Amino acid sequence: MPTFRATIMKVGPGYWVDVPAAVIAELGQARNIPVTVRYADDAHPSTITPGREGTGRLSLHADVFRAGGFAVGDALDVTVTLDRTPRTLTVPPDLLRALAFRTAAASAWQQAAPSTRRVVVEQLNALRSPDARARRIEKLVEHFAERATSRAAAAKSRSKSS
Repeated sequence: MPTFRATIMKVGPGYWVDVPAAVIAELGQARNIPVTVRYADDAHPSTITPGREGTGRLSLHADVFRAGGFAVGDALDVTVTLDRTPRTLTVPPDLLRALAFRTAAASAWQQAAPSTRRVVVEQLNALRSPDARARRIEKLVEHFAERATSRAAAAKSRSKSS
């Protein structure tokens, strides 16, 4: 059960800490490592995603570290434990139907981090109004389609420059 001290960072809309390469090696995996993470007197399931040069990235729940009095730039003690319990996400049928009509969006959805997919489903399930849900699904599908398009453009640009 490795423990490490890390600095809280804001990357895009999320909050993260870098996971040292030694911790990744101790956990015995390199990509998308399912863990139970403990910090700021809370524990919850998460996933360590690949970082740079053998390190990993671990997303944080802002409400948890803020409740503990922490902010971006603060050092945080983090403990991770490999979590071997199966993790299944039930994607709502209306979102699946919408993704089926946009292959680029469906591809980007599949490539999204498990935590991203989980948050999207949780937020979608929290909507009460069917109209609000339909609007949100439309925006989500458009977002994931744009994400796929921008990734494809970036890859094409990189291949031209090599």
